[in-house]
Amino acid sequence: MLALIAALDINVWEFYDLETDPAEMRNRINDPEVQNIVARMKTKLELLRRRYRDDDGPAVDAPLTDTAAIAKGRQDADRAAGAGHNAAH
Repeated sequence: MLALIAALDINVWEFYDLETDPAEMRNRINDPEVQNIVARMKTKLELLRRRYRDDDGPAVDAPLTDTAAIAKGRQDADRAAGAGHNAAH
C-alpha cells in the first residue's frame, strides 16, 4: 500500500511505501525510483477532485507553499475534524 500526502503544515508532499515503512519514517517523494508512481497518484487525485467537484483549491501540481494551497488544506482539515476543531493541532 502506498500513501501520497500533502503535508500543509510543513508545505511539502510526502510519499510512503506503507508495506515496507508502516511508521512513515522515509519520505520517498524525491526518490527517482518512484516518480512514475507519484505522478500517477497525483493524476488520480486530480481526477477524483474533478469527479467530486472539489474545485475550490489549487491544482494538484501547484506548490504547497501557495497561499491558496495552505488555505485549502486548513479548510479541509477543519471540515474533517468537525466544526470547532482544528485537526492540525
